[in-house]
This record gives sequence, structure tokens and C-alpha cells, in this order.
Amino acid sequence: MKPNFFIAGAPKCGTSAIHQYLDDRTDVFMSDPKEPAFWSKKEFGGLLRRRSIPLSCVDDYLHLFEKATTDHTIVGEASTLYLAAKSAVPEIIQFNPNSKFLVMLRNPVDFVVSFHRQKTFDMQENVNNFETAWQLQEKRRNGKSLPPLCHEPEVLQYRELGRFGTQIQLLLDEVHPDQVHVVLLEDFTKSPAETFEGILKFLQLPSEGRTEFPRVNDARAIRFRFLQMLYSQDAPIVGPLVRLARRIGSQSSVLRKTWHALRTTPGSKRGISNETRRELVQTFDSEISILEDCLRRDLSTWRVVA
Repeated sequence: MKPNFFIAGAPKCGTSAIHQYLDDRTDVFMSDPKEPAFWSKKEFGGLLRRRSIPLSCVDDYLHLFEKATTDHTIVGEASTLYLAAKSAVPEIIQFNPNSKFLVMLRNPVDFVVSFHRQKTFDMQENVNNFETAWQLQEKRRNGKSLPPLCHEPEVLQYRELGRFGTQIQLLLDEVHPDQVHVVLLEDFTKSPAETFEGILKFLQLPSEGRTEFPRVNDARAIRFRFLQMLYSQDAPIVGPLVRLARRIGSQSSVLRKTWHALRTTPGSKRGISNETRRELVQTFDSEISILEDCLRRDLSTWRVVA
């Protein structure tokens, strides 16, 4: 079956939780893996090449949904960089004009800090200090100071990924507003039941009266650097073996969770200085303004420094 629903982004904004909550339903089919990233291959092709399941054509992509049945009103996936990939949404609409898009956002200042932490954990970022990594963006755009294990340098362009206002504006230029639903992480955190009910209404799914919303994809730290490096490695000798292990693991949630537990441990969040936050607020001020216009909502709290 063709997917008709896409959680298009953004990363570190609660997409994993919503993906899980929807996947728990009998009338929803969500892909495994969660993020095929098929429609973002023009902008983020390195991520697609690293996938344990090869997706070289549309038939490969559709294979991810072959177990979906007519009982599944919603058939979807959650590739969080579709929002940032300019070609993704137009190609999805051409593929299925009736597609619906859920977009989850947060303050871009908090996003770039959280996303940097995630890329450090993924070992695609080798600079632990956010301020230093932020200053390296221009060099990296020119192919310099790139981490050896970074499969897609574009994911280190934090400023570009955080341009949520521009991204939403482009999305609404391509898709009818009735096919788009935007959720802010702060609303989801404060009122998960109400927010989830809003998503179900958007998808025209009946309420299930869900009251439990466990945390999903909390911040993690590397437990054993060697295992994490091995997992991320694509070297000529071990790369094929690791990709084979990832492919086997992708077929079993138990194996995937076990491997995840072996590699990682709960992590603590690192803050940034007020000076850095002030710089980031200035950087994203115009993006916040665009988003305020698109959502018709006051987001002035996102500009607070301390």
C-alpha cells in the first residue's frame, strides 16, 4: 500500500513518541525503520546510503509497507528531515497527492543544542562543545573540519536545519493547509492527551481514550565508545559486517533494543551560556516571526534569554 501520512519533522521534537503512540493502534501502520529517509535523498543522500535496508527505488520503498492492510486507515512513516529537504514534500505530493503531514516543532534555539547533542551521540559530530561546533558551520559547508564518521555533512549545518519558519512556509506553499498539522513540543509536553487527540482528529481516527504517554527516545550517552564507533563504522573491512548486523537487528525489536542498551546509557543535558543563547535568539528571530505568522500564534517566550 502507498503511505498516506508523513511525520515530516523536525528532529528532537517528539516525533519518536508520536510515531510509537500511533504505531500502537490497530488502524495505523507505521514503517519499521521509523525513518526511511527515502524522499530526502537529494539533500541528505548520505543518510539513505547508511540505512540497513537498501532503498534504491520506489519499489524498495513500498516494500516497507507491504504488510499494511485495508484495516489500516493510516499508513505512514516518520523521516524527520523531510521538512528541511526542499525536494521531499513536492516529490511526496507527486507520489500521493492525498498525503497528510504532521510537523512537530520546538524553539529552534533549543532544537539546535539538542540536535548537536544527538549528532555527538551518533558520532557524526566529533566536537562535544556546541559553541565550537556552531562556529565550524561555514568551514564544514566548504568541506573542512568534517568528522571522520559523518555520513552526511549537511546534518551539521545546524543553522539551516533550525529555519523552521522558512520550512513551514515552503510546506504550506506546496500543500493545502487541511493536509498539514503542526504541533509544538511544549504543548505536547504540557498536555500530551489533548495534543494526541488533536492529531487523531487531524487523521480522522477515533479516540481511544489513551491516558498513558511514556517518554520515548530520551537523551542518551555512549556507554562503550568502541561499540558505538563499531556501530557507526563504514570502513571497507568492518563496514559490510556492521551493515549486515544492522539489517538483522532491524528485523527484530528485541535485538535492536538489546544492542541499544549495550551501547548506551541515560545521558545528561548540557546547557549553553546566556551569551550563546542570545546569539541564537538573534539568529532565529526572523524565523520565529515567520512561524508566528504561519501559525497565528505568539511565540515571544522563545526569544527569552534568561
